[in-house]
Amino acid sequence: MKKLHVKILLFVLFIALTKVIAQTPNVTIPNISASAGKDINLDIQVSDLTGQQVFSIDFTLVFAANLLQVLELISSGTISAQWGNPTVNISSGQVVVSLAGVDPLIGSGNLVRIRFHVSKTASIGESSDLLFINFKFNDGQPQANIQNGTFTVTGDLNPPQIVSGPTVVEKNYFDVKIRIETDEPSAILLLYGETTFYGQDVSDANFSFSHTLSLPNLHETTNYYYQIQLTDSLNNGPNVSSGYTFTTKNVTLNLPAITADPGTNIDIPVTIPDFTGLNVKKISVEVLFDQAQLQISGINTIDAVLSSWPTPQISILPNKVTLTAEHTTALQGGGTLIFINGKVPATAVLNQSSALSFENVALNDGQIKLITNNGSITVEDRLPPLIVSGPTVNNISSNSATIQWQTNELATSLINYGESTSYNFSREKEAFVTDHNFVLTNLDPGITYHFQVGGKDLSGNGPNWSANATFSTTDTDVTV
Repeated sequence: MKKLHVKILLFVLFIALTKVIAQTPNVTIPNISASAGKDINLDIQVSDLTGQQVFSIDFTLVFAANLLQVLELISSGTISAQWGNPTVNISSGQVVVSLAGVDPLIGSGNLVRIRFHVSKTASIGESSDLLFINFKFNDGQPQANIQNGTFTVTGDLNPPQIVSGPTVVEKNYFDVKIRIETDEPSAILLLYGETTFYGQDVSDANFSFSHTLSLPNLHETTNYYYQIQLTDSLNNGPNVSSGYTFTTKNVTLNLPAITADPGTNIDIPVTIPDFTGLNVKKISVEVLFDQAQLQISGINTIDAVLSSWPTPQISILPNKVTLTAEHTTALQGGGTLIFINGKVPATAVLNQSSALSFENVALNDGQIKLITNNGSITVEDRLPPLIVSGPTVNNISSNSATIQWQTNELATSLINYGESTSYNFSREKEAFVTDHNFVLTNLDPGITYHFQVGGKDLSGNGPNWSANATFSTTDTDVTV
């Protein structure tokens, strides 16, 4: 009987011990390797901490100071990132780390990342233990199941590789900045030019993961070719990249796409980017247009970039407007260079687009490279008919009156009338005319009537009602 009790007790203890072991988080330092002079990341791994109520972590990690140097500790992208930046104390051969937060850690994976630099004097095959000293969760609970690791020095025959970029981070007329990131500290040589023969170069001899290079002596609105050559601190390389291209900031003159109504005046802006630094002192521009759809009357420089110069010389032909201007002071700034003033003829063809095109455009007699972007004008009837005369009231009698008015375009005739502005009666004529006429009958004598008139044009715009007006019928059958 006693043997049975002992067996049961041992079984219960085994189950309890198994449960405790199963709940003990694993913390692992992986085995890593790198060559002399390289940087390497150590990602400390942890098993699932969900439900373990871990609010703080403290540890010391020791290593061989003659082989490794701690550069930084990174929590971003790890499960401890929610706690923010850890407290770190780096000294020769060890790093002391403290992490804490108001919320417990959950999940598994990378607990924290330590970036090391391998000594340039390290020999292939040398190694270092990577050991935890006094690792603990909270104040020691839960206990951690620790597995230490090893670092080994390996040979390096590989040149640096581009891991991000190259990216043009700043673009101007005469220079650009290009950023490149590499997988290891590297020196960089960048060749560039207007052809694949290059001809110019910039370099950065500082061994770094990230380089931002300024490329000077460029031309505006120009495509350039460039190549990147990378070398690491062990003289692996150069790793020669494939060819890349970039374009310097474009000098542009731009015409808009405009929609306008027949019979309306329009101002067409010619826009430019910031001309500061280009030393533009002379401009000549020709713009072509369809005179059936647009009539040009002049050019306006008020509130435009060209307002700082003397009035330009203008030539207006049936299908072309020409502007020339020059000054001893270079243009500054960007935006609207000039406004071209014009009018859409009342006879313009509706729902038709015509081109607004640059021709013979030059800055400083062609010394500055530029791009022209043409525009267009589309004529659409979007406005309701406008009353240009009237309404007038004639032939007033005791029971009738005649209402007349004129519109600026063909339109139907509409009238609302009544003894108040609620207008009890309405009439309509569907014929499209410019001279409108209604004879109102069956009116009551001696009554003041309110009325308003309007109409719709051929495109369905309107009505644009007139203001309320009044007339009074006579007491007897006398026509006024």
